[in-house]
Amino acid sequence: MVGPIRKTGARPLSFEDHGRTTGGYVLGSKTLKRELAIYREMHGKYDSGEPQVVEFTLDGTVPTSALGALSADVEQRLAVPTDIRAALPNPLSSLSTSASSTSSSEMSSSSRSSGDATNSSESTSSGDVVAAGKKGDNKAFSPSEGFVDGYTTTNNLPRHMTLELSWASYTALDSFGDRAYEHDFKLANDAAPAKCPDVRRYHWAWRVGNAPKDGVAWRTNFPSDSVPFLDTQLLDDCTRMDFTVGVFHPGALSAGVKYRINIDAGAGQLGSETYGLESQAAPNDCFFDIHSTYCLAPFSDKGRDELIGLHEANVPGCLYWYRDTDNRACL
Repeated sequence: MVGPIRKTGARPLSFEDHGRTTGGYVLGSKTLKRELAIYREMHGKYDSGEPQVVEFTLDGTVPTSALGALSADVEQRLAVPTDIRAALPNPLSSLSTSASSTSSSEMSSSSRSSGDATNSSESTSSGDVVAAGKKGDNKAFSPSEGFVDGYTTTNNLPRHMTLELSWASYTALDSFGDRAYEHDFKLANDAAPAKCPDVRRYHWAWRVGNAPKDGVAWRTNFPSDSVPFLDTQLLDDCTRMDFTVGVFHPGALSAGVKYRINIDAGAGQLGSETYGLESQAAPNDCFFDIHSTYCLAPFSDKGRDELIGLHEANVPGCLYWYRDTDNRACL
C-alpha cells in the first residue's frame, strides 16, 4: 500500500481499519514510514495482528493509474474549504460548571439481543446548532451512563483519553431514527485566543496546528456496521480541542453494551485542562456524501444533551457521568 500511495504524490491524511475493533489514524507531519509505525503501535494496544486498512484518504487529485490494483476502489469526494469556518457559527461556546479525579481503561464488546437489556443501570427535542444542550434536555436518545478518563502515557502519542458509554434500552436507540450520534467531547480553554498560531500552547492534548504536528489515533468497539467516525474540527476555534467520535447509524448499536472510545494524541503544553461532554443526535443532510462528518453539524438543527458540563471536570482525571443523576468522581 505504501508504494502506490507514494507514487500518487498526494499527501496521506488518514487511515481507517477494521479488526476486532474499529478505528483509524489521522496523520501528523512526520515521514510516512514513521507515521505508519506509530499507527501500528497504537493499533496494537487495542487489537491483535496487523491493521486491516479499509480506507485511506489522500489530499489532492489522485492520478488513479499510480494506485495500480487499488485504482478501482478510488472515490473522489468534495472537500470543504477551510475558509468556510468564517461563515459558520461556533457550535459549542457555552455549557455549565463543577470537579474531577483519576483511573484507567480498556475495551469490551457484545452482540444485540431482542427487547430491552436487563441488569443495566438506569441511572445510566432538538435545539439550535448554536445553543448548547443542558442536562436532561434530550433524554430520549442520550446514553444512560459512562465515564471519561484522561491520563499521560509513555507512548509516541502520550495523551490518552478513554470514554465509555452505554444505553439501557432499545427505546433510546430507536429514538435516533435516521440521525447520527456524536459523543461530543471537547477540551476547553476559554483563556486561549480564538485564533492562535500554535494550538499546543493552549491545550493538554492536541490534533492540529501549523507547527510540526502529531497525529491522533482513535479506536472503538462500536460495530463496524454503525460506521464509526472521528469528527471534523471544522467549526472549533483555538479555545476548543475536539476529540469527538460518533456513529452514522446508531440503529446498529445494542442496549446493555459498554462501548469504549480510546483516543491517543500529542501532548500540549498545559499540565491539565477542563472539558465538556454532550450527547448529540444529528440529522445527516449531505447531498454529496452520506458518510461525511461535514454535514452533521453546521447545516441543520440537532438534539443535544449535556452529560458533563463545560469546565465541570479536568484531564488528567476521571469522572463518571449519569443521564438521570448527578455525576461523581471515579474511585
